[in-house]
Amino acid sequence: MKFVEYNKFLEWFVKKFINQTRDKADIVAKTLTALMAGMLLLAMPSVNKIYDELVTGEGKSSFYQDVHDLAIGNSTLYDEAFAAIQNDTRMAMRKNGVIILDEHLIEHTSEDIEGVAYYYSPSEKRHVLAMSTITLHYWAGTIEYPVAFKIYRRLQELEKCGKAQDYKKKNDIARDMLRDVFARKGAPSLVLFDSGFMTKETVRLLKTLHVNYISRPKRPWKCSYKHKRYSLEKLFETIRANEFKAVVVKNPKTGEKKTRLVAVRDVYIPQIGKHRVVFVDCTKERPKKGDKETAETRVTASGRRYRVFIRNVLIWDAATILSNYSLRWTIETSHRDMNQHLSLSGCKWRDLSAQYFFIALTCLCYLFLKWAGAHGFLARYNMELRTIGQGHRIT
Repeated sequence: MKFVEYNKFLEWFVKKFINQTRDKADIVAKTLTALMAGMLLLAMPSVNKIYDELVTGEGKSSFYQDVHDLAIGNSTLYDEAFAAIQNDTRMAMRKNGVIILDEHLIEHTSEDIEGVAYYYSPSEKRHVLAMSTITLHYWAGTIEYPVAFKIYRRLQELEKCGKAQDYKKKNDIARDMLRDVFARKGAPSLVLFDSGFMTKETVRLLKTLHVNYISRPKRPWKCSYKHKRYSLEKLFETIRANEFKAVVVKNPKTGEKKTRLVAVRDVYIPQIGKHRVVFVDCTKERPKKGDKETAETRVTASGRRYRVFIRNVLIWDAATILSNYSLRWTIETSHRDMNQHLSLSGCKWRDLSAQYFFIALTCLCYLFLKWAGAHGFLARYNMELRTIGQGHRIT
């Protein structure tokens, strides 16, 4: 295959971290290398375009059959690579890292694709035709990469194709994924997630796993503070303006700094125990257009605006809690990079297993670029690979 002739370390990466490539004819390795090369190097890659641009020495029908054989029933492809990368000392997860949990919508144009349905998009403020993926992402300084993903399917969509028995709630999927990742040696002791995944059942699971978390509490939740019972909104309303202090919040990844007015309350929440609650008074804030933080802002009956964050350990101050939670946006930027530069939403195959395969390929490309950066293979470009957008189409 043409690509193998001038870029050996992509093929090396594939053979090193994916067990299935150990076939005598190297068909799996060469096919995966060609597909990943196409996704990294070509604009709007397709199997046909990848074959025409990058493959030599094999007929098109044979290449198509090789791709088909790989795609069907191969939903664990990325799981293998993630497990293998843990043996790389520069890439392996570390206790001082962070796991981020999120839902990502991969937009599509056809309802005929298995797993596709209409979902509300907070960023677009409308319902979009998409595939919902529950994702985990790892970050630790200059190292970050996807950990795992699962496709969530609406009950109505499953009923249409006679597979209602396969239905599983989003939070059940998320908990299964958290169990798997935190069972691994070296897994971080901190996980970040938004209010959509903040359930008391998830909190109880994390407690059994000895994992700490920072999240956004559910709006209806009640708590006890100094032997009095409050909703979180009512508790916020009891805090006088002069109790809010200005703190500097610094994103550990980007270094961006913001000043916030905060107040802290240590409360007891039924069924899950003591938590540190950080209230941010946003009443006087003038957010920039498109600022994602505005979507997290709540408004009280009296018109005061606030955001609220929660942590299960009572030792960090407000600045540390908010600075660490700001890393949650790391998973958002990874999704953006995979959409814009690795064609995450470009797969038109209708079969769900093929969709799993394509998403896995996208994650493998992301992992490859991070691995290449960590090992200095991008050093000749005299750059630090902070986003995939800076590194795609150059290796």
